Amino acid sequence: MLTVLPSWKALVPPGSAPPSDHGLVCPLTTQAQPGNPWAVPVARNPTPGEVWAVCNHPYPGSCLRLTATHGAVPRLTVAGFRPIHELVLKRVPSLEGVDVSA
Repeated sequence: MLTVLPSWKALVPPGSAPPSDHGLVCPLTTQAQPGNPWAVPVARNPTPGEVWAVCNHPYPGSCLRLTATHGAVPRLTVAGFRPIHELVLKRVPSLEGVDVSA
């Protein structure tokens, strides 16, 4: 499952980093995103109202700075995370044809 961390207004994919390291973060917003092809409504959000994941702005973040909400860590199901994951993968550059041996 995916961890939703509203204190950072971010989504952190499971296994993206050990708890003491950095992970890939997808920012969240409560601002409506009609017509934005990079935004996905979050299926299960921990705050009142609609929340959107903005998938064309992933960034690295320290997992040490992330905290639970109201004593619990809200989680998305795989089905709820799938559309977000697919858009983030479109945004992250592909390594095909890139020499990474250096």
